[in-house]
Amino acid sequence: MTEDDLSTRQVQPLAEADLNDPVVASLGRAIDPPSRPVQALQAVGRGIQSLGRWGPESWVSLAIVAGCVLFTFAQLSPSDILSSSTPAGGDMGAHVWGPAYMRDHLLPSFRVTGWTQDWYAGFPAYHFYMVLPSLAIALLSFILPYGLAFKLVAVSGLLTLPIACWAFGRLTRLPFPVSPLLAVGATAFLFDRSFSIYGGNIPSTLAGEFAFSISLSFAIVFLGVVGRGLETGRQRVIAPILLALTGLCHLIPFLFAIGGAIVWLAISLARKPGFFKRVWWLACTGVVGVALMGWWLFPFYLRSGYMNDMGWEKRTNYSDLLFQRSTLDPQLVNSPPIQWVLVLALLGLVMSIAWKRRGGVFLAVLAGSVAIAFIVLPQGKLWNARLLPFWYLSLYLLAAIGVAELGRTIASLLSRDPDTPRRSVTIATAVVAAL
Repeated sequence: MTEDDLSTRQVQPLAEADLNDPVVASLGRAIDPPSRPVQALQAVGRGIQSLGRWGPESWVSLAIVAGCVLFTFAQLSPSDILSSSTPAGGDMGAHVWGPAYMRDHLLPSFRVTGWTQDWYAGFPAYHFYMVLPSLAIALLSFILPYGLAFKLVAVSGLLTLPIACWAFGRLTRLPFPVSPLLAVGATAFLFDRSFSIYGGNIPSTLAGEFAFSISLSFAIVFLGVVGRGLETGRQRVIAPILLALTGLCHLIPFLFAIGGAIVWLAISLARKPGFFKRVWWLACTGVVGVALMGWWLFPFYLRSGYMNDMGWEKRTNYSDLLFQRSTLDPQLVNSPPIQWVLVLALLGLVMSIAWKRRGGVFLAVLAGSVAIAFIVLPQGKLWNARLLPFWYLSLYLLAAIGVAELGRTIASLLSRDPDTPRRSVTIATAVVAAL
């Protein structure tokens, strides 16, 4: 056959008999991609198969993290949360108006900020308060009773914080059983009874600081992503999204997230070369994250001169609030005892340095930075006591690392290979510490 013959030859269609040929049919299946429903079913099948490959550590981690979430939810009176009653208590009642106004007046005009005549001679709606939690309530109330939608969103930050802290451990490659015990440390923080209006714990959230709690969960995951991204150069998409979500929920955890990212950068530069690469990664994350929330943040900043000062006086009993908590208000209790938390946190720092756990070193430096900021922050619109939750949470997480690493050290000593800690001991450490 000549070259001219090849160029002029017509391709003949397959005969019907050819379509029944198993070889031809198999070629067709290989060439034609499966449909979307088939792809979805295949993905579900792969997910189910992956569960069968989970080791004991994965199942124990799942049980502990889920247990922390369920335990927290059980203490919040689920029957009241799941009812359609109107939430109240502290400043919570003042927040009930906002999402309903957004749903009924702002969203129909395709806005989330505006002006209302409901009080005074009129006042700005959501120009000076973060919009995302209220937007979630407003949207959810289209399908659920308003009171139920409000309460589900209000407690969501409490229920997601243990998960966020577990994710932080995983993202920073902390070994088992550190990650599940970080969820336990976060749960201990939620039940801290030494403060009730600073933000983050259960009393503060039920007093109306639910936006702070939601933002804190986003901030912790963001810091985990930053820790991973500065090492790998990846996570360029999710990091700015998490930063924007943090800021659109509450600005104080947003500032904490920015400060924590700077701490991560310093630790990363101290460990490995690549100054410009890491600075560029973090700068891009910050710029894109701020840009994503700029539609709300920039008007907020430009109009900040109209904001009122709540008049909170700076707390100056530094040593007591940081290390003792002996002069609390009568309704508050030093529980869990901060002294024991400090001892375990110090153990966590020592273990993190000894085993070169950069996640633990980060938390220690972050805690120290927050303590310094609490002391040096001048009197102003940002009350320095609002920084204390970040100090306490960092201590609880460091304490969890201390317990987990102590168990791993014992497991290594009992193992024939020090690099492979005895599995039974690490699992026992996780279970006993969680209980």
